[in-house]
Amino acid sequence: MKDSKLENVEIIIVQTDQEQKDAFFVRDIVLTKELGFDIASIPDEIDKRAKNVILYSQVESEIGNLERKPLATLRFFTSNDVVKIGRVAVLKEFRGYQAGKKMMQFVENLVWNEPEYSNIKQIALSSIYDKRDFYLKLGYTIKGESYLEEGCPHIYMYKDRPQ
Repeated sequence: MKDSKLENVEIIIVQTDQEQKDAFFVRDIVLTKELGFDIASIPDEIDKRAKNVILYSQVESEIGNLERKPLATLRFFTSNDVVKIGRVAVLKEFRGYQAGKKMMQFVENLVWNEPEYSNIKQIALSSIYDKRDFYLKLGYTIKGESYLEEGCPHIYMYKDRPQ
């Protein structure tokens, strides 16, 4: 982990049009421009029912002022008794500051503790194969073999509801 910490971190569920634009901005940079997933930054059918999470932090601007900036995002949605997480994206220059971990913990806390998710038995995701260690460190388990998604190797991972 890097020595510096993110300042005034705020993790929220997207509510406004601007927050939605911020989430898609991060998705576009990371998933489309950096990783080459053409459809990742385009809203799809899942986005209509998913909740988007965004992490904001105070970041020093070029002139030295602190500005609230979107640094990371993910989406999650319910499918039967499973919450599925996807489109996890952290801007490259802010990786190593635990932004991804903080967002994942935010969703886990919400799912495991809020009454609207009381029927949820598991949180699952389709990890880029090379990123699986990040999720393993967070307690996720690999299920099955790797597969291609968007032409890139992925692996299914899950975490069961704590007892």
